[in-house]
Amino acid sequence: METLFNPMALPILTCLIVTAVLGSLMRYPLPGARHWLSGGLLLIVGLLLYGGQDNLPSVLGIITANAAFLAGMLMLYAGSREFFGLRAPWRVMATVLVASVIYNSVSLYVYDDLRERLVVYSLIHGGICAAYTWTVWRYWPRQRPAYPYVLSWLVASAMLALNLSRALAFAFYIDPVRPATTPTNSLALAFVTLGLVGTSAFVVSLMLMAHDRLISQLENIAYRDGLTGADARSAFMTRLERQLKQPGTRPLQLVLLDLDHFKRINDTYGHACGDAVLVHFVTLLRSRLGGHDAVGRMGGEEFAVLLADAPLGAAALFDGVLRKTLAAQPVLGGGHTIRYGYSAGAAIAAPHESAAQLLARADAALYAAKRAGRGQLQHAGADTQPLSA
Repeated sequence: METLFNPMALPILTCLIVTAVLGSLMRYPLPGARHWLSGGLLLIVGLLLYGGQDNLPSVLGIITANAAFLAGMLMLYAGSREFFGLRAPWRVMATVLVASVIYNSVSLYVYDDLRERLVVYSLIHGGICAAYTWTVWRYWPRQRPAYPYVLSWLVASAMLALNLSRALAFAFYIDPVRPATTPTNSLALAFVTLGLVGTSAFVVSLMLMAHDRLISQLENIAYRDGLTGADARSAFMTRLERQLKQPGTRPLQLVLLDLDHFKRINDTYGHACGDAVLVHFVTLLRSRLGGHDAVGRMGGEEFAVLLADAPLGAAALFDGVLRKTLAAQPVLGGGHTIRYGYSAGAAIAAPHESAAQLLARADAALYAAKRAGRGQLQHAGADTQPLSA
């Protein structure tokens, strides 16, 4: 009795859907997506040829089908390497593909050993799964939600185990030429079914990783300053508000810093050098911060530094070290040596004070530093009034 459902339909449909979605993402800067798209298309070609091999010549139904499917897996692996910022081993992959085509042709037309071909291709596919599994486990970004990466690792690990089990089964137990009604060929059918389901799950897991990367890029746009990499103002204020609500052994301190005469730097050296000064300043700020501290760009040439759980003199100590570093490390760019300074205002968080209130007091202290001649740090007292008062 003929089945009404072709087992190839599920992975083909899944690959078509995911490939279509990946194609829609080509306009975004998503590393590896083009190789994933190519890999998905090659998998579809291979699966279509597999499904129709009874009605196709062996050069299409076997040789080309295996080559297309293997090339698709290799392209998915190459895309994953690029996704994690790594170079794809193109020469190695090309060698594997060419060698497999030559071997498949010889084993089919010279001595026709189906069992051996199944074992060899299971080991090749397992090797690709092993390489992918190691890559994901080694390089997935630990600061991101783990779900898409762990899922992809688990699927690839399951595919690795499946291919190794399949190789062992065909080498020592399953006779691929027995009738389909025998128990051993029922096991062979189970391997085929699990492999097709695993292929579908693997392609979907790549789509989930791509989705997480796009979310990460959107978060960077929303929460990070595009030039300096510091927190954007809204993200910094959110972080500050959250930190104020967390209990600490010592009060939180906020330092506002404004570069002195920054417009003069832009007018004298150009905006490119001005941008270099901003990046240089944030780099120095970050080099002096602890693990729970943060720096944000509040607008223009004004920055904020959050000193979490720091001793009372931390702001003054931070300011002194930063000024010495600035004096020793000027900006070198465009054939110029650019020296610059800043004014700063610091405030220690009072009990039950909001982020906006703390920022207003630090801003008042910064304004006082500018009025006093710039190039200095002023501290806000508990009774310091905001500038709008």
